[in-house]
Amino acid sequence: DTLMENIVWQELLTRLYGIMNTDEYGYPDYEEASDWDNMRETFYNYPFAVINIIKDECSPTTSSSYLKRYARNNEEFLTNQLNILRPDIIVCCGHNVFDIVNSAYSSIESDNNYLKYDSDLNVIYFDTCHPCQRGGYTALENAYDCMLSEYSDFLEN
Repeated sequence: DTLMENIVWQELLTRLYGIMNTDEYGYPDYEEASDWDNMRETFYNYPFAVINIIKDECSPTTSSSYLKRYARNNEEFLTNQLNILRPDIIVCCGHNVFDIVNSAYSSIESDNNYLKYDSDLNVIYFDTCHPCQRGGYTALENAYDCMLSEYSDFLEN
Protein backbone atom coordinates (compact mmCIF):
# COMPACT_ATOMS: atom_id res chain seq x y z
CA ASP A 1 0.00 0.00 0.00
CA THR A 2 2.97 2.35 0.43
CA LEU A 3 3.40 2.66 -3.32
CA MET A 4 -0.25 3.63 -3.62
CA GLU A 5 0.30 6.68 -1.42
CA ASN A 6 2.13 8.29 -4.36
CA ILE A 7 -0.10 10.62 -6.40
CA VAL A 8 1.27 9.32 -9.72
CA TRP A 9 0.42 5.73 -8.82
CA GLN A 10 -3.02 6.76 -7.58
CA GLU A 11 -3.77 8.39 -10.91
CA LEU A 12 -2.42 5.44 -12.92
CA LEU A 13 -4.54 3.02 -10.89
CA THR A 14 -7.59 5.26 -11.26
CA ARG A 15 -7.17 5.17 -15.04
CA LEU A 16 -6.62 1.41 -15.05
CA TYR A 17 -9.72 0.84 -12.91
CA GLY A 18 -11.69 2.97 -15.36
CA ILE A 19 -10.35 1.12 -18.40
CA MET A 20 -11.01 -2.31 -16.92
CA ASN A 21 -14.55 -1.38 -15.91
CA THR A 22 -15.64 0.39 -19.10
CA ASP A 23 -18.06 -1.24 -21.48
CA GLU A 24 -20.24 -0.11 -24.36
CA TYR A 25 -22.77 1.29 -21.88
CA GLY A 26 -20.39 3.60 -20.05
CA TYR A 27 -17.62 3.83 -17.52
CA PRO A 28 -17.27 4.39 -13.77
CA ASP A 29 -17.10 8.02 -12.69
CA TYR A 30 -13.79 9.45 -11.55
CA GLU A 31 -14.81 9.47 -7.90
CA GLU A 32 -15.56 5.74 -7.97
CA ALA A 33 -12.36 4.94 -9.85
CA SER A 34 -10.22 6.99 -7.46
CA ASP A 35 -11.72 5.36 -4.37
CA TRP A 36 -8.93 3.85 -2.25
CA ASP A 37 -10.51 0.37 -2.14
CA ASN A 38 -10.99 0.33 -5.92
CA MET A 39 -7.40 1.47 -6.52
CA ARG A 40 -6.18 -1.24 -4.14
CA GLU A 41 -8.30 -3.87 -5.92
CA THR A 42 -6.87 -2.68 -9.24
CA PHE A 43 -3.28 -2.83 -8.01
CA TYR A 44 -3.62 -6.39 -6.75
CA ASN A 45 -5.99 -7.91 -9.31
CA TYR A 46 -5.42 -6.40 -12.75
CA PRO A 47 -2.32 -7.23 -14.80
CA PHE A 48 -0.37 -4.15 -15.86
CA ALA A 49 3.15 -2.95 -16.51
CA VAL A 50 4.63 0.53 -16.36
CA ILE A 51 7.43 1.57 -18.68
CA ASN A 52 9.15 4.90 -18.22
CA ILE A 53 10.66 6.11 -21.46
CA ILE A 54 13.48 7.85 -19.61
CA LYS A 55 15.31 5.37 -17.43
CA ASP A 56 18.05 7.51 -15.94
CA GLU A 57 16.50 10.79 -14.83
CA CYS A 58 15.08 11.51 -11.41
CA SER A 59 13.92 15.00 -12.28
CA PRO A 60 10.31 15.97 -11.53
CA THR A 61 9.98 17.40 -15.07
CA THR A 62 11.49 16.60 -18.45
CA SER A 63 11.63 18.90 -21.44
CA SER A 64 9.96 17.67 -24.63
CA SER A 65 13.19 18.05 -26.58
CA TYR A 66 15.14 15.93 -24.10
CA LEU A 67 12.39 13.29 -24.02
CA LYS A 68 12.33 13.03 -27.81
CA ARG A 69 16.13 12.89 -28.08
CA TYR A 70 16.37 10.25 -25.34
CA ALA A 71 13.63 8.17 -26.98
CA ARG A 72 15.27 8.37 -30.40
CA ASN A 73 18.59 7.22 -28.94
CA ASN A 74 16.93 4.34 -27.08
CA GLU A 75 14.12 3.39 -29.45
CA GLU A 76 15.31 -0.19 -29.91
CA PHE A 77 15.21 -0.78 -26.16
CA LEU A 78 11.65 0.57 -25.93
CA THR A 79 10.60 -1.55 -28.91
CA ASN A 80 12.11 -4.65 -27.27
CA GLN A 81 10.23 -3.96 -24.02
CA LEU A 82 6.94 -3.63 -25.87
CA ASN A 83 7.64 -6.79 -27.90
CA ILE A 84 8.20 -8.71 -24.67
CA LEU A 85 5.02 -7.39 -23.04
CA ARG A 86 2.79 -7.62 -26.14
CA PRO A 87 0.19 -5.30 -24.59
CA ASP A 88 -3.45 -5.06 -25.67
CA ILE A 89 -3.72 -1.54 -24.25
CA ILE A 90 -1.04 1.13 -23.97
CA VAL A 91 -1.69 4.26 -21.95
CA CYS A 92 0.66 7.03 -23.07
CA CYS A 93 0.90 9.61 -20.31
CA GLY A 94 2.34 12.95 -21.28
CA HIS A 95 3.04 15.33 -24.11
CA ASN A 96 4.66 13.56 -27.10
CA VAL A 97 4.61 10.13 -25.42
CA PHE A 98 2.15 8.62 -27.92
CA ASP A 99 4.29 9.79 -30.84
CA ILE A 100 7.37 8.20 -29.25
CA VAL A 101 5.68 4.87 -28.51
CA ASN A 102 3.95 4.84 -31.89
CA SER A 103 7.27 5.36 -33.65
CA ALA A 104 8.86 2.52 -31.69
CA TYR A 105 5.99 0.04 -31.96
CA SER A 106 3.17 0.78 -34.40
CA SER A 107 3.40 3.65 -36.85
CA ILE A 108 -0.33 4.32 -37.05
CA GLU A 109 -1.68 7.69 -38.10
CA SER A 110 -2.09 10.09 -35.21
CA ASP A 111 -5.14 12.27 -34.67
CA ASN A 112 -6.42 14.51 -31.91
CA ASN A 113 -8.43 11.78 -30.20
CA TYR A 114 -7.56 10.31 -26.83
CA LEU A 115 -8.08 6.80 -28.21
CA LYS A 116 -6.19 5.37 -31.17
CA TYR A 117 -6.39 1.82 -32.49
CA ASP A 118 -3.81 -0.21 -34.38
CA SER A 119 -5.84 -2.89 -36.16
CA ASP A 120 -2.71 -4.70 -37.38
CA LEU A 121 -1.42 -5.27 -33.84
CA ASN A 122 -4.87 -5.17 -32.19
CA VAL A 123 -3.61 -2.57 -29.73
CA ILE A 124 -5.61 0.27 -28.20
CA TYR A 125 -3.70 3.43 -27.31
CA PHE A 126 -4.79 6.11 -24.91
CA ASP A 127 -3.02 9.40 -25.57
CA THR A 128 -3.54 11.32 -22.35
CA CYS A 129 -1.90 13.67 -19.90
CA HIS A 130 0.80 12.78 -17.40
CA PRO A 131 -0.52 11.87 -13.92
CA CYS A 132 1.20 14.99 -12.53
CA GLN A 133 -0.56 17.27 -15.03
CA ARG A 134 -0.94 20.83 -13.86
CA GLY A 135 -4.51 21.80 -13.24
CA GLY A 136 -5.11 19.39 -10.40
CA TYR A 137 -8.15 17.25 -9.86
CA THR A 138 -10.28 18.95 -12.52
CA ALA A 139 -7.72 18.43 -15.31
CA LEU A 140 -7.17 14.80 -14.34
CA GLU A 141 -10.91 14.12 -14.10
CA ASN A 142 -11.44 15.72 -17.51
CA ALA A 143 -8.68 13.61 -19.10
CA TYR A 144 -10.19 10.49 -17.49
CA ASP A 145 -13.68 11.30 -18.78
CA CYS A 146 -12.49 12.12 -22.30
CA MET A 147 -10.43 8.96 -22.77
CA LEU A 148 -13.05 6.64 -21.30
CA SER A 149 -15.93 8.22 -23.17
CA GLU A 150 -14.05 7.53 -26.42
CA TYR A 151 -13.23 4.00 -25.21
CA SER A 152 -16.89 3.27 -24.39
CA ASP A 153 -17.89 4.53 -27.84
CA PHE A 154 -15.17 2.35 -29.41
CA LEU A 155 -16.47 -0.73 -27.59
CA GLU A 156 -19.99 0.01 -28.77
CA ASN A 157 -18.88 -0.22 -32.40
